[in-house]
Amino acid sequence: MSSPIKKYRYGNIELSVWANETKDGKPYFAFTIQKNYKNNTGEWKQSNSFNSADLGAIAILATRVACEGIEPRAVNKTSAALQSTANSDDEVPF
Repeated sequence: MSSPIKKYRYGNIELSVWANETKDGKPYFAFTIQKNYKNNTGEWKQSNSFNSADLGAIAILATRVACEGIEPRAVNKTSAALQSTANSDDEVPF
């Protein structure tokens, strides 16, 4: 399974950026957002369901990614480059 090229976190919300290619070989990005939480037994879980209290964090993360201007041509598609950026977890300072 591939890894995201970049992750952004704000509180317990995480936005991941994935580099992909069309059938023609043109690069594009996909984004996933998830919520990390502990269940009743203290085990960490992930969800893609959010409540109204999560909307501010989602907006902050989406704005940050949009402002950084992630562009397909800026991504080096070698697996080493993708793996090295996959571990750089940024948290929005606030």
